[in-house]
Amino acid sequence: MTTDGDAPDAWSRGSDSPAAGSGRPRPGPGPGSGPARLEPVFPLPVLAVAPPRRTRRWFLAGTAAVLIGAGGGVGAEFLRKPAKPPPNPAPRDLVDALAAEEALLADASRSRSADTAALSQIQSDHRAHLQALHAALAAYDPLPRREQRPSPRRTVPPISASALRKAESQEAHDGAARAARLRGRDATLLASIAACEATHAELLT
Repeated sequence: MTTDGDAPDAWSRGSDSPAAGSGRPRPGPGPGSGPARLEPVFPLPVLAVAPPRRTRRWFLAGTAAVLIGAGGGVGAEFLRKPAKPPPNPAPRDLVDALAAEEALLADASRSRSADTAALSQIQSDHRAHLQALHAALAAYDPLPRREQRPSPRRTVPPISASALRKAESQEAHDGAARAARLRGRDATLLASIAACEATHAELLT
């Protein structure tokens, strides 16, 4: 029979575990026992997901949608009407000056003046005036076409020098009035023509 002081101690014998039925807990690792052993962790398997399968009908439908959209854009460009420029009619005084020059040239062409040199110079000046007026009118909207009706042929009597001088003098007065109502290059052109008509009247005196 042993006493409590002589009872065998399981820990004193160096055993790894206490005696059976002793009920004493196993001590944890001490400070000098080394790092704790970790159990290996295996990653979960990754399941590969297959991409959605595109059928031929799907590709045809997508291509048709693209073509329809592109065709609609092109059609809209063709249907879009270009903006019309604002109207720019020619000044009435400029149009009247053109008609007056045409009439003076016709009168000078059938005149029977004794001074043929002066008459030739007058006709040449009127042709130059017509060219300058047509160039000035080109900056505006085209003039409406005048209706030309066939007229019966008839002999136009010649115009006398005094009648031509009167027509040239009257146009010099009318041309100056037109120039005063205009601005810029058109006014300068009509003023120059009016001064030339006054010179024609002096030549026919």
